[in-house]
Amino acid sequence: MAKNKKFKLSVIIIIALLIFIFIFLFFRQNKITPPTPPLLPAPPAAEISISTDKKIYSSGETINIIIKNGLEENIFYYPGGDRVWEIEYLEKSEWKKFGYGGREGFQLTDERLGDSCYIALYEQVPPMALGTGLKISTAWDQKICPFKEGGFSEASVVRRIESGEYRLAFQFSFNLHDNAQLLFEPEIIYSDSFIIK
Repeated sequence: MAKNKKFKLSVIIIIALLIFIFIFLFFRQNKITPPTPPLLPAPPAAEISISTDKKIYSSGETINIIIKNGLEENIFYYPGGDRVWEIEYLEKSEWKKFGYGGREGFQLTDERLGDSCYIALYEQVPPMALGTGLKISTAWDQKICPFKEGGFSEASVVRRIESGEYRLAFQFSFNLHDNAQLLFEPEIIYSDSFIIK
């Protein structure tokens, strides 16, 4: 009989303990939490950008170009040659590069329209850093010295770029190869498109 009483007491204690645990967990789960404040919109993400000052230009009008590093780290780019940006044109809903199966390539020039010009061959210079918050500002008057099929020794004639829809491209990297002469895993960003009438 004493054993039976001890057993019943043990069962009652275990049941009471389980009831207490369930009640504790129930109230803990259903406790009132203060309302969460509404989420505020995130600030605009910092970025690297290339942009023009307008969306539509007349023939010969100066195109002002800005490349900006809005990140908290330096980026690297190639500063050599006649420009730090490239340009692409839209043809039949496809963006194309100059000098590759379409319009001939070109260099920028300060010569007068109609003058003879020669393509300058540039040696590749080491990449340069564009620090955080810094920008490159440049302008282009739409004059070009087109490449000739006969080679770089033949003179070309300075002219304006053709009318059409264009966009600019800027190649950069976050790191350099070990020899510091090449961009490591370069990326390309594009401007919004613009029209030259």
